[in-house]
Amino acid sequence: MNTSVVNEGRGVDDLSASMTRKVLSWILVLVIVAVFLPSLPFKFTNAPETQHIFGTIGKWLAGFLGNGIGNAFGNYAGYIIGTAELVTSLILLTPAFVWLRNKLSKSGEPKSANRQRLHAWGGLMAAALMGGAIFFHLFSKLGINVNNDNGALFYSACVVFVSGIVLFLMNREREACPHNTRWGRFVRSLKPRSWKHWLFWVELVPLLVVAGLVWFLGFFFIQANTDRYPDQDIASLPTFEETILPFSHT
Repeated sequence: MNTSVVNEGRGVDDLSASMTRKVLSWILVLVIVAVFLPSLPFKFTNAPETQHIFGTIGKWLAGFLGNGIGNAFGNYAGYIIGTAELVTSLILLTPAFVWLRNKLSKSGEPKSANRQRLHAWGGLMAAALMGGAIFFHLFSKLGINVNNDNGALFYSACVVFVSGIVLFLMNREREACPHNTRWGRFVRSLKPRSWKHWLFWVELVPLLVVAGLVWFLGFFFIQANTDRYPDQDIASLPTFEETILPFSHT
């Protein structure tokens, strides 16, 4: 059989993912899951840390969206976000569960899971969740230093956000395109019959997107940590001295 005929119209991107890409994908999955899963007990039990975080954001939202939305966010957002993080973790770990089931199963046909697709969409979900978290850290009264944690919560959100974006870009589906070039893939995606692949237009500009996000987050990070009132003297406070009055109660 002529190999060129079989591979005609099939680009390198249509081949199965390399071992390096698979290993890197699983490393990123473990990073995301290691941040999501330990936080679930705090969210689902409405721990004091959870009350402080979502209560602070809720009060901030109440200032321009009303007390109803602000109170609802403070009371229920922890459960909603925790559920979304749990679903995202399960999506990312599903290929591992299926692989383990096949290893332990002694009868029946092995099941399969599309690791590449699950990791792509799971990474996108993780990035969306942490993008919202970063937004509230930078714009609401929550701030970067939450409960004197030196920014640990904020930085973990940034790590998961970047990991999710990289995981999505590494595992997104790609169409076979003429000449197997980036420009060819982009042109093909513009055609009406491939409109459903509009989400993957970032094939042409991933570096610009990442650079824009880094600049955006870096700008507000600097603003949030800049002393806006340098060289301002604290007003001197009045001091008092004890004066004893000659008084006897009768």
